[in-house]
Amino acid sequence: MVINIIEGKGKKDRQVMLPENIIPLLEKYYKEYKPKEYVLNGQFSIQYSQTSVLSVVKELAKKAKIDNKRVYTHLIRHCSFTHMVENGVDINLIQRLAGHNSVKTTAIYTHISHNIVSRIQSPIANIRL
Repeated sequence: MVINIIEGKGKKDRQVMLPENIIPLLEKYYKEYKPKEYVLNGQFSIQYSQTSVLSVVKELAKKAKIDNKRVYTHLIRHCSFTHMVENGVDINLIQRLAGHNSVKTTAIYTHISHNIVSRIQSPIANIRL
């Protein structure tokens, strides 16, 4: 249940999780397009271009009715890492998934939202006043 990303962001290889609910979509894609070298081959070359990926993201934003917002591929990374932090995933694991050399980069990358801060119990809450 792991995907090997070859030469992803920063030309780095990494592994990321493969959600089980994606498998039927990948199987359908494979049956229709019969990719040879990569699971997701590009239309005119072996790999999808940045432009093609952005086009897909924009199309999905339109379907989600959020195309009035600034939506771009790198935003998906930011949001994914933020959600992982909010769900309690260790920052060192997020660093590995992101392919960052330094955990400092990952810490900057993850935007801690008000959602996670609101779930932290204050030590004052345990004091009888």
